[in-house]
Amino acid sequence: MVDDDILGMIFSKLYLQLFFRDPFLLVSTILALVGNMLNWAFIVWRYDILVRPEREFISLHYKVFLGPDFYGPWQYIFFIPALLLIIMLLNYSFARRLYHFQRMSTYALSTASVFCQACALLATHLIITINIF
Repeated sequence: MVDDDILGMIFSKLYLQLFFRDPFLLVSTILALVGNMLNWAFIVWRYDILVRPEREFISLHYKVFLGPDFYGPWQYIFFIPALLLIIMLLNYSFARRLYHFQRMSTYALSTASVFCQACALLATHLIITINIF
């Protein structure tokens, strides 16, 4: 059980930083984190579709004209949210360092993180949908 005083101390330290007082950056950080958590949750929710005893490999890429063209182990689907989590952390660490010097670059990095999370969520959904049939 986490003590309320510890959580209050963490949130007060985060709020004291000027970076998180900016409403645009706060909202984009929350959206990016929620997008990444949704991506992980979607994979866990559809885990039974991806892991079947009769199937060693799943389709990881699909072309409209050719059909599935890249197959791999089902564990490779976890690379999408893991890679996006790393990209999000790098974007926000660069954004925090640039905040006082180039605020527009900070906004671009945070917007890119949200956009990447949305694209990854769509890609994960399509990969899982392809493997249903």
